[in-house]
Amino acid sequence: MGSVNMVNQNFNKQEILKSAQEWFREIIAPNHIKNTKKLTNPKQFNINPFLTSYLANFLTGNNSPESIAKVLVYKRALETSINTSFGQNIQTFTNKVIKSIGSTTPGIDIEFIDQVDGRKKYCQLKAGPKTINKDDVEITKIEFPTFLESLDYRDITSEATAINCAFVAKILHDFTNEDTLMPTVSGRMSSSSFDFKINSTKGLFNISVGNSQIEIDGGYEGDNSLNLIEAKNYISDDFLVRQLFYPYKLWANKITKQVRTIFLTYTNGIFHLREYSFDNINHYNSLRLVKQKKYAVQEGTVNLEAIQRILDTTKIVKEPEVPFPQANSFERVINLCELLKQKEVISKEDITQNYDFDARQTDYYINAGKYLGIIEDTLTENKKVACRLTTKGLRLFSFSIIDRQLEFIKLILSHAAFQSSLNLYLQKGEVPTKDEIVEIMKRSNLFKIDKDKTYFRRASSILSWINWIIGQAEE
Repeated sequence: MGSVNMVNQNFNKQEILKSAQEWFREIIAPNHIKNTKKLTNPKQFNINPFLTSYLANFLTGNNSPESIAKVLVYKRALETSINTSFGQNIQTFTNKVIKSIGSTTPGIDIEFIDQVDGRKKYCQLKAGPKTINKDDVEITKIEFPTFLESLDYRDITSEATAINCAFVAKILHDFTNEDTLMPTVSGRMSSSSFDFKINSTKGLFNISVGNSQIEIDGGYEGDNSLNLIEAKNYISDDFLVRQLFYPYKLWANKITKQVRTIFLTYTNGIFHLREYSFDNINHYNSLRLVKQKKYAVQEGTVNLEAIQRILDTTKIVKEPEVPFPQANSFERVINLCELLKQKEVISKEDITQNYDFDARQTDYYINAGKYLGIIEDTLTENKKVACRLTTKGLRLFSFSIIDRQLEFIKLILSHAAFQSSLNLYLQKGEVPTKDEIVEIMKRSNLFKIDKDKTYFRRASSILSWINWIIGQAEE
């Protein structure tokens, strides 16, 4: 029996290797070639005339046009382009190459028995050294129709508006690869009757649904597919699978075209679309991420020179007497400000219940806004503890999205610990260590931090925020 298992394992390895070769040939190589061919236009690059000339001399010994072209193209073709292509397509690796060991566990791509220690392993597939569940998705720039006066992508206050903007800007067309899309279904409707299976601690559990109410945020039909969209105008790491599964079951049983389910989130000028499929139409837990893509309206660019100018000219303010930030996602700080701009006043209870925060995170992110002077405490009409934007916070939303990013950067860098940390980052050319950040913090007269373990916890926020700043600079 042992020899039979070994033969099967070896056979499986050879099949996986063969499939991997085909995956690179059919998926990775064509995308790499397509992206490289785009590099014929100088507008594809943000050219630093000093560094580019220096690098050309460093690479070839001269700064001829050909040498400068090599410096620009080689980096993109051999690093950025292929890394992005690989990262965006790594999820398809599961479906095409190792589908035999794909997992039905939500958030897990594959599960297998480790041949070294014999233990069962669960694995997510991601590209690069990023923390698990942190995507690194290239942002595609798009044009927004300039003749529209009734729809403003800079003032998206609802899921419906986010979907409308994605539709008129042809984001949905690009993501679905459908040249023609028409809005066909949306709103509340009956699910009809169907059965399905769901995982439980005691195995598969059978569920029967009889005319349950469902709601579809947007449904767009093209020549080849019906695309059902669940949208959120706040950052969410999770969603209720039912919101995709029930509409999928309803329409997959009604029409012959492919039914595709898409989760769309919008925040801070970024449309993030993720397509999910159900490998088994009758299994609730067979959800799998197929692909994802981010889009932003072309408004301009932030480069390292602009960040350096802010760093050089921003004056340090006195440290406020509020807790130092313990909020590791600056995107969520911005998103909380967006929600407060829309709602004016939101209770802490509502933030916790409705916007994918737990109670502790709610306090952390409100305090982060207070630290920057853009959020303040208040009360709701029924005297619940709440928060709102300050005058400074409201002013941020009078700017274009690109200028708003620069204003956020200025606010962060007006604090000594962040400014010194970013200076160190740029001097070293690499991310500072936590020990280095803590030493900077200890020199910055921070409010009520006196224990090393607290310094180290807060250092994570500094690292995250300066990484966000660097991430705003386009190559």
